Amino acid sequence: MLLTGAGGFAFAPAVATGATWTPTAGPAINNEAFGSFDSTFSSLAVNNASTSDVVVICISTSARHITGVTIGGDAMTLAAESSSSTAAASIWYITGEIYTTANVVVSAAAGLQFVGCTVGVLTGVDPTPGPAAVKAFGFNADPQVTTTAATIPDGGFAIVVLASGAGGSDPVWNNGTENYDLNSGSDWRHTSGYDDTPGAFTASISGFSFAGSAIAVVPWAPLDAYTSEAEAIWAEFDTPPSWERRGVINDAVVALMDAGVWSKLDVLYMFAAADSQAAKINWKDPGTFDATAVNSPTFTADAGFTGNGTNSYVDTNFNPVSASGQMAAADAHIMAFLTTTPADVKVFVGFTADYKTFIAPNVGGTNTQYAITDNAQGGINIANAIAATQYTATRTASNACNLYKGGSSINATSTAVTASLTNSNMSICRGPAGDFSSARVSAASAGAALTAGEVSDYYDAMLAYMEAVYPFEPESLAIFDEFTTPPTFERKLAINTCVAALIDAGVWDKLDVLYMFAAADSQAALINWKSPGSFTATAANSPTFTADRGFTGNGSAYLDTGYAPNTEAINLSLNSASLGGYTRNNRTSGATDALGGARGGGAEPFLGLQAKNASDKLAGAANTAGGFTLSTSTVGSAQGSSVVSRTASNLTTVYRDGASVGSDATASTAIPPGENIFVLAMSRDAGSAFLLSGDQVSSFFVGGGLTAGEVSDYYDAELAYLQTVGAA
Repeated sequence: MLLTGAGGFAFAPAVATGATWTPTAGPAINNEAFGSFDSTFSSLAVNNASTSDVVVICISTSARHITGVTIGGDAMTLAAESSSSTAAASIWYITGEIYTTANVVVSAAAGLQFVGCTVGVLTGVDPTPGPAAVKAFGFNADPQVTTTAATIPDGGFAIVVLASGAGGSDPVWNNGTENYDLNSGSDWRHTSGYDDTPGAFTASISGFSFAGSAIAVVPWAPLDAYTSEAEAIWAEFDTPPSWERRGVINDAVVALMDAGVWSKLDVLYMFAAADSQAAKINWKDPGTFDATAVNSPTFTADAGFTGNGTNSYVDTNFNPVSASGQMAAADAHIMAFLTTTPADVKVFVGFTADYKTFIAPNVGGTNTQYAITDNAQGGINIANAIAATQYTATRTASNACNLYKGGSSINATSTAVTASLTNSNMSICRGPAGDFSSARVSAASAGAALTAGEVSDYYDAMLAYMEAVYPFEPESLAIFDEFTTPPTFERKLAINTCVAALIDAGVWDKLDVLYMFAAADSQAALINWKSPGSFTATAANSPTFTADRGFTGNGSAYLDTGYAPNTEAINLSLNSASLGGYTRNNRTSGATDALGGARGGGAEPFLGLQAKNASDKLAGAANTAGGFTLSTSTVGSAQGSSVVSRTASNLTTVYRDGASVGSDATASTAIPPGENIFVLAMSRDAGSAFLLSGDQVSSFFVGGGLTAGEVSDYYDAELAYLQTVGAA
């Protein structure tokens, strides 16, 4: 059936992948007696066919705030409101009812005069709307545009309404589709419609003076064929999840079902959740074996629980003996997804009674220890570089067990099966006795054995979920966006951990440029982390790049940062300057090689470092013509993190691996003029390189002066990253 709008044109339902939007009524604007608190629109056409339909009403009023809207006597729910001093636009909805025609009553806290009302029906959509976008008090602007964007999911709709205190000429919709245009002479305008283009949507309407206007936009997602298993999960949420999160949860469940993993699970916890209550739900059987946080492990939204290494942990309340589920002595797995790399040698998933089944990822920094229903209880100790990722231990037979890191096996053994399962609860960040971990765990599970293919598919499903929800720093996201080849999730974690640590330490805000040359490829290695897209380094004369290690000079090769501190400094200044880098190779002989820096015209001033100079000392200069500040004693090697920092006009300090090794009162004179900072050399004489190095450099930075504590914190963050990628 075609529906006729106020202008006499016909409407057919808009359709998007099973969902539809049908405008059903656009009565004339009510012009109430000034001061009225209610306005009634009688016998409006609705004609929805099902209680699952969403009836949507768009309201425009001259009141500043609408207190409520009813349809057929039923209270509607406010989805969005935008108000100015002269106009308000709002969108209201209701589900669970069927209407042929109905009276609509609009109520306000202040006196009404002009009231516009349009009605439509959404079918095949999630009844919960998504985050709204609004524009309030758009005054004499053309076009009028919402100040934020609403996200329209694939197959979904955004409903739009604009109210204006001036009637004017007909509006022009620059995007979206207009359904209704109502006006009361030159005094009032109400226009409403929709858009169904997936992605960010910013409503833009022009064509007449929208003096004192307001816009509201609300998106709805299509009602996907959610699995009953996924619906059971969010039914347990105290705070209903957004439709974006519902989709992410459902996708994970479907992926696990398709992989054959879901049916093998006894318990599955996605600790990376929006809140701590949702994080403790057992996805496999919500309401059964839901977890308990003991002694307040730290919860981070969308990242998980972190133990304190002393007494805090998560008790899953799952005992495989009393549960009588999938897990058996010769047919078992445990899984946990780490999103930090703990320094302690502790169990991050195991059982409280014994060491028959556990995983301890960091043993001495070089090994991982695990057991899966193992009689020996001592565990299997294997060489493994600790990384934040998924670890899965699985036993597929009485004489066959495996440990997987990510989706790949790192150990297979024929260790004999134990006679029985451990008769105690599985715990996170805790093993037996006082074995408590400081790891952050984002997901965990237990159940029947998994094949190599199932572990790989499981890992892919977990990655997809974590990529969708993990709370990366905005600064980290900007770095990722500059990668030509997108970084893996594990590398994103390493980058984000470093960035977050520098932010927390107050170092990030003092940096001008930061490079982590120990990267997956040479393009990523040259990105300036502090401001991706600016001061991207360039390689001159082909320094050798080694993945996850850095660049090596050859006596003529170097890196040009493109950053000239005399003209482009942000935080660096005459009396506040720092420069540093990590030399990876163990050069024990003295040399004139520069780690990096610049020298001004003529002989000076200098801003730069030598990790081990010809006198076997660490030498640094920061905006001085008075010579280099030297370490008090000789340094055994160029290897490690070297920093020079000026924090006053008469104080420069040099550091090795976060600790001061010398300082002096050499006065500042000037920032080197006209020169870019080079790495593996210093620049001079308008861009020529000297003091060229044959060392391998893994990281480099320049910025404002750093205190001793800040240098120490910088080193900790730098070292953690370099250790994660294998450079240190």
